[in-house]
Amino acid sequence: MDYRSARNTASALTWVAAAAFFIAVSYFASEGFGLLGSGIVATVVFFLAFTLRRGAFSRIDDRLYKGVFNRGSTRLLARFTERI
Repeated sequence: MDYRSARNTASALTWVAAAAFFIAVSYFASEGFGLLGSGIVATVVFFLAFTLRRGAFSRIDDRLYKGVFNRGSTRLLARFTERI
């Protein structure tokens, strides 16, 4: 699997995990708060899930990048192009 497809797969998986987290937490946390309270809880959980997803994807992407571009001639070419 090349870097682009691995990155897209990781992105899709982190979105699925963030959606599952959002649904589970907002469903259980908003019980008994009414419409306005549920909306506020859902908003807070959405921002939390989005922030956590972005951080997780960033770490995964860094690992993928280093794993793919730190090999042999690819490493030399990547270092050369990063200098330019």
